[in-house]
Amino acid sequence: MLPKHVVTIADTADLAVRATLSLALLLMAPVPAAGQDVELPPGILLLSQIKRHVKQDLAHLPEYTCLETVERSGTVVGPKGQVGKLSPLDTLRLEILYTGSKELYASPGAHQFSRSTRAPSWSAE
Repeated sequence: MLPKHVVTIADTADLAVRATLSLALLLMAPVPAAGQDVELPPGILLLSQIKRHVKQDLAHLPEYTCLETVERSGTVVGPKGQVGKLSPLDTLRLEILYTGSKELYASPGAHQFSRSTRAPSWSAE
């Protein structure tokens, strides 16, 4: 079990998804013509507050690293277009460094992080 102060990639991704959904809903809201006083529905006001809160939270995330394990799977398409059963291909392990507004990647235990998501030295099991 992780200590309460540890932020995981899932937490960051969840916040980003919520912020994106909030923004999308706000952009879909009808825009009043100039000079009209329109009271926004409570749901739109709540989404605006959520968006502001998520933006503030994302701005104050600490720098951290985590070890991510990715299990890759694939299917084989037969000659007649039928899709085969999903089979495990391999497992990748990589370290992710979150700093400011960007993620950097490295092999587990490496000291050099890169912006590239294609590092040939990532450990595959």
